[in-house]
Amino acid sequence: MSWTLSFIRRWSSVLDAPSVYRYYRHLGRETAQQLGDGTVNLTLRSPYSAKVQLRETGSDVATFAEIFEEKVYQEAADLAGTCETIVDLGANIGLASLYLASRNPNARILAVEPAGANWELLNYNLRALQQAGRCCTLRAAAWKANTPLAIRTPRSGRFNAFQVDETGPDQPDVWVEGLTIETLFNVVNFPTVDLLKIDVEGAEVALLVSNSHWLDRVRTLAIEFHGDSRAESGFDQLMKQYGFAIVSKGRHTVVARRQGPFPNQAASPPR
Repeated sequence: MSWTLSFIRRWSSVLDAPSVYRYYRHLGRETAQQLGDGTVNLTLRSPYSAKVQLRETGSDVATFAEIFEEKVYQEAADLAGTCETIVDLGANIGLASLYLASRNPNARILAVEPAGANWELLNYNLRALQQAGRCCTLRAAAWKANTPLAIRTPRSGRFNAFQVDETGPDQPDVWVEGLTIETLFNVVNFPTVDLLKIDVEGAEVALLVSNSHWLDRVRTLAIEFHGDSRAESGFDQLMKQYGFAIVSKGRHTVVARRQGPFPNQAASPPR
């Protein structure tokens, strides 16, 4: 009973009452290993009012807990300060975009996701932002060149672990358009980006090694590394080269922030 009351107190500020009950019941079924192929439908009341849908099995519920309970992007949002433009690369089902939107009520957001099933849920979860004219979604993958890419399907249920590449020995499950970061910025006419979030399951090496000039258009970068990708990409050296300071080395996300105005712009220091 004490655990139940603690759960209600913890989540009643985030979810409406019926959603707290549905989420509680889901976690009970998960513990009892009684999950099916349905969805968990929740209504957020905070940090942003929205209806979200999660697949009952797989990684969606864990992703929801990461973002709205563990608040893995809170530090990045704090360090970025007030943002007018946000780009979410590897947006999955849109939950990070929702959280960042709530922290920046005037920001315009581009959410990019390559996997088809994820992208469909992303559009459902972000529809309130889209209807408000604040969010554009794009089914694509950030890459070192504008070229078709193969999507490699992860093991069952890992909806947050899709990878892409140009070629491979096996027949790809599906293809998606790969676009450079500069191309993605231009699609939504963002001359500069206040917060760029990158979680692209290893493709960060290709993004950083091949052509890193897009860093000149970024104020704050929040990036999740996979394996040895931080060393392989020469990330720390690139940050110094482009005038960034690494301001957080969290378990989940590394945050780097520009230390002066954007190049070739008579801009004030970062907000």
